Amino acid sequence: MTLSTPDENITKEDFLLANIPDNYIRTAEYYRVNYRLNQMISNRIQINNIAYSLQLSDLFNYILYRINLFGVIKNLFIKNAIMNIVSIQEGILYSSITTLNNFCWIKGKVCNSNSTCQFYVKLKNQLTFNSLLQTFQDKIGFYHERYRTMMFTLKEIRDNIHIQDIQYSELAVGDLYSIEKYHDALLSLRYMKFRLHRSLEEFKVRRNAGCSKRRRY
Repeated sequence: MTLSTPDENITKEDFLLANIPDNYIRTAEYYRVNYRLNQMISNRIQINNIAYSLQLSDLFNYILYRINLFGVIKNLFIKNAIMNIVSIQEGILYSSITTLNNFCWIKGKVCNSNSTCQFYVKLKNQLTFNSLLQTFQDKIGFYHERYRTMMFTLKEIRDNIHIQDIQYSELAVGDLYSIEKYHDALLSLRYMKFRLHRSLEEFKVRRNAGCSKRRRY
């Protein structure tokens, strides 16, 4: 049976629609708890939006492994699945660094020892992606060479959101938008899930023991 693209979409109420199996897309609360977002991030809106994007990653996964995608459509679908995961990683890292930075402010003023304090982290708008990862490596202790390399490669894919800046055909991208790259995105996200909160907690213990901010105000 051949089905052509319709000039107008169907009226959904007149048809039985395909359903996603129950519980395949996990709840936002599942992600808030299992990724320990409440422990790492203080902003409720950021926590929720990250959880919602994690839910979307379940939908990407469902379609990718259950529909026979091919050609440039498969390439671009994988690209968008990867972009979503990288956006989640950026969201977690930048939001948690903002939470850490908030600690260094009292009564609207940043601690006057910020330039020399080993526990001070910069505002998120002062950090490029490279300097963000470097901050997590040098100050937080969150670092793994394999996953760091993965994240830089995946960030290049994420930056291809701007179609006007892409200088090659997305029909013939080799392994750039491959299922292997998608697996790398999942692996790096899994590493972040299991390791980041531990690194942050260990950093907070060191900071709380060594910070003299309270004596300066």
